[in-house]
Formats: sequence, C-alpha cells, structure tokens
Amino acid sequence: MAWDWRLPPPPSGGTRGSCRHAIASRAAWKWVFTCRWRVEGAREAELFAKARYHQWSLLFAGESPMLRLAQLFCLVLLLVGPVAAIADKTDVVILSNGDKITGEIKSLEAGQLEFKTDTMGTVYIEWRFIDDIISSKYQTVETTTGERYLGRMQKPEEGEGISLVTANGTLELQPSEVVAAWPVEATVWDKMNIDLSAGIDYAKSTEITNLNFAGSFSYLTENRLLEANGSSYVTRQGSDDVDEQTKQSLTVAYQYFLPSLRFRTYMAGLESNEALGVDLRIYAGGAIGQYFTKTNRTWFTGQAGLVVSQENPKDAESELSVEAVGGLRHRYFRYAHPKRSWDTQLLVYPSLTDFGRWRADFTSTFKLEIVSDLYWSMQAYLNYDSDPLSQDAETTDYGLTSSVGWTY
Repeated sequence: MAWDWRLPPPPSGGTRGSCRHAIASRAAWKWVFTCRWRVEGAREAELFAKARYHQWSLLFAGESPMLRLAQLFCLVLLLVGPVAAIADKTDVVILSNGDKITGEIKSLEAGQLEFKTDTMGTVYIEWRFIDDIISSKYQTVETTTGERYLGRMQKPEEGEGISLVTANGTLELQPSEVVAAWPVEATVWDKMNIDLSAGIDYAKSTEITNLNFAGSFSYLTENRLLEANGSSYVTRQGSDDVDEQTKQSLTVAYQYFLPSLRFRTYMAGLESNEALGVDLRIYAGGAIGQYFTKTNRTWFTGQAGLVVSQENPKDAESELSVEAVGGLRHRYFRYAHPKRSWDTQLLVYPSLTDFGRWRADFTSTFKLEIVSDLYWSMQAYLNYDSDPLSQDAETTDYGLTSSVGWTY
C-alpha cells in the first residue's frame, strides 16, 4: 500500500482563527480523502488522498463546544461513509436453473445460504439448489466436531457437498457437518442479534392485567459468545386491596469456546420476585461447560460452577451466600420460512453456606416468525426456592406468557 499525501498551501484570505469564515468559505470544506491500494495480479482500487492542514485547524477553531462536537460528528460520517461503500457485493451464486445472482455472502446456517443483494435485499437459498459459487472472499467455517477452518467456499461439480479451498488444500464437507459459516470480514452488526418483545393479557371478569416485556442481545464471534437478557412481568388487579406483583431479571453471560466443544463461562445478574419475597438478588460467578450436541439446528449444553449472591429479602435481613450452579440448555433452530426456535434452560443452585436450601430457575421460549423480522413467542417459566428468607413468601412462582417481538 502506498500513501500519497499532498498538502497545498492555504488559500489566500483564510485565517486559522476565523470559524465563521471557514464555514462560509466553500474552499475550506472541500476535501478528498484518498489512499491507493495495489494488489498484484488482481484488482486495483484507488482512493486519492488530499487533505489541507489549515482546513483541519479551521474545523476545530470554533469557540462553542457544541459546534466542535457537531463538526467532529460530520467529519466521522464523511470518513466512515466511503469506507462502507468500498465493500462491493462481488460474490456470484449460480442456481441449478442457470440463474445468476450477484451479492455478498453473509452466512451459511442450517443448509441455507444468506445472500445480500442490492436489488432483492437479503435472500435465503437452500444449498441443494446452488450449482456453483464464485467468490474470492474467505469464510470461517465451524463444523460439528468443533473444528474451525478458513477458506473460500465453493460448490463441487457433483453432489450436494461443500468444497472449502484452504491453504492446505481443498476440504470436502457435507451441509449437515457445518454448524455455521460467515465471512472473515464480517462487520460487528453481522455478528450480533437483538430481540425485543412485549405482551399484554386482560380478563374483565377478574380485572387482572398481565404485562410482560423482554429483550435479549447476543454477539457471536469465532471463539466467544456474549449474551444479555432482561425481562419484566407485572400483574395488576383493579381492586385497591390487592398489591401489584412484579418479577424482573437481568443477566449477562460471557462464554469462551475451548477445544473439544468445551467452554468457559462467566455470569452476573440481578433479579427481584415479589412472590418469592426477593426484593433484590445480585450474583456473579463462573462455570465450565460442554457442548454435548452442536449442529446447524440443535445446541445442547451442560455446565457446572460456583456463584456468589447477595440477597435482600422483603422482610428479613440481607444474606451473602455461596452456591453451586449446574444447568442444562437445549436450543433448536429452523431457518426455513417461517423461521422458528425453541430455547429451554434449567439452572439449579444448591447453597453451600445454608445447607438444605436450593433454588431452581426454568424457562422455555418458543418463537415463530410472522413476517420478516417480526415474530410471535410464548414462554413458560418456573422459579423455586426451598427455603425463602421472607416468612410469608411463596416457594414457587410460575407463569405462561405470550408476546409479539422484533428481531435484528
């Protein structure tokens, strides 16, 4: 890569301290940022760089901090915009009927290729309907054995397999052996998933209203997974002598992938549950886990570790405790339209400082796509505490909710 900077002298009449003159002067805002990339034997793309040093000084010469911030924001947009435009959609997919589609490979999951185009948006193509792929971009491919390979993805001349051209030769895989594949140059937005949902239920005979809100965030890379989940359940009754019942939770988990489908996870969270007499519980800990099954449709994991929790009950003194934690989680994905998923998790917390007491949290969430990025979901939950600190608290809280949500 060769950089060619040209710094011409300031135009006549310009002053470093005059911000208004800089805004009014057309020449003060005229700039082109360029760098020159040369790739032997391949493409040659050019970006010419011309910057005027005195104009950068004029840009930040204003006396108002808000004006400086606005100018800086505009500058960032001007810098980032051309960079985003550089990533041209140059991948070509040839279908079995002879049609050719030009775009950008985004991922390969559950035997479906996610392909982004300029004219049709994002389309999902079943691998068995693809005749050939022309792409010079490298993909990261994860298999069901936990191995990860780097190479260019192609369709072999015969069969329904996947050819991955790596530095050590061509690797032949079956679609069922691939957990996921994504471009090496995938952006941050390509690696994250956001879900937001809300639901309401009302019964006139009892004047009971149930509200539920939930949100989740996940960020998946080659060797780590970051997840955050929050939920709020509110039950109200029209009668004044009945108190409002609430249940809230917020959890964050960081998972680091290890060889042989093992992983290391760190977790933290806070929760409250009026039915169980918990005003606030804060906890943090870690665990070691194992993927018993990890395919392009099913993930089944188990984990065991320790957590430290600080519990503030409604009508008793707070208590600091150490608990063991063990859990199982099963996730099912189906990307064919309509998309659907089913996530079930069970966590058990035997107390190590208060022997005989143990807690359990169970959730099971089913999601069904309505239209693109919009889904309907149903969740069942159960929370159990064998010996609540609050005397009048229940030992069990459970419920069934439905909601409508949006996903990114």
